[in-house]
Formats: sequence, structure tokens, C-alpha cells
Amino acid sequence: MTVNTNASDVFNADIGRDVDEMINAVKAAIDANDKVDKIKDMMNQAAYSGVSAQENLQTWLEAAQKEADYANDNLQKLYDSYIGNFDEYLSDVNLAITTVGSKGDRLELTETRMSNQQLTVKTLKIKIMRIVNFPISSLIIQQLTLLIRHLYRRQEC
Repeated sequence: MTVNTNASDVFNADIGRDVDEMINAVKAAIDANDKVDKIKDMMNQAAYSGVSAQENLQTWLEAAQKEADYANDNLQKLYDSYIGNFDEYLSDVNLAITTVGSKGDRLELTETRMSNQQLTVKTLKIKIMRIVNFPISSLIIQQLTLLIRHLYRRQEC
């Protein structure tokens, strides 16, 4: 009976790829939103108060906002789709836990059966040893005594 459950039986490369992709999406969303915040901060600084600088910053802000919106939307879509994936991964883990538990129960049952069989064998061995250890000489003497008595009684008759 196979007892071990290996991690490779439960996990595959998909979970690693999903986690990596989710981490990258989160980083991209954070970076894009940080970019928007930095541009907004720059727009409030006196060094960039000129009309030309403000127009450039506004153009950059619009582009950064589009990037942030895309990153946030992508993150939301990944999150929605990965909830199902991770439910499947969790289901695989729960199945492995159940399998390990049932194997443990079967092992305990097998151990109990073997202990009972071992006890039965020991009991039989003790009984056989009692029979075998009965002194054969005593048996022969008893049988000879009975035979002699029988013969003696026949002669008397």
C-alpha cells in the first residue's frame, strides 16, 4: 500500500504561473497608480506651473491614467478568473488531505488486523508447545503400564 502523498501529486506548475502572473499584475497596477500620483504632485509644484509644462503634464497624466485604468482592469479580470483556478487548487489540496487521512485509517486497520493475527499465532504456538512438550517418556510409560496390566489380567483369567 502506497502511503506517501507527494507535493507533485497535489501541486503543478499552473499554480506557480498563476501566482507569478497575479504578482506581476499587482506590481503593474501599483506602478501605474504611483505614476499618476507623481504626475499630479508635479502639477501642483511651482517648478511646473508654466502653461507649457502643465500641458505636457496633463498629456502625461492622461496617458498614465489610461495605463492605470488598464492595469486596474487587468488586475480585476485576473483576480476574477483566478478565484476559480485557486478554488480548484484548494479542492486538490483538500482531496489530498482526505486521501492521506483515509490511508492513515487503512493503516490503523491493517495494524489492528495484523496484531490480532499475531496474537492468534502466538496463542496457537503456546498450545502447540504444550502438546509437543508433553514428555513422550511419560506417555510411553503410561501405555506400557496399561499394556502390562491388560496382559496380566488376561493371564489371571
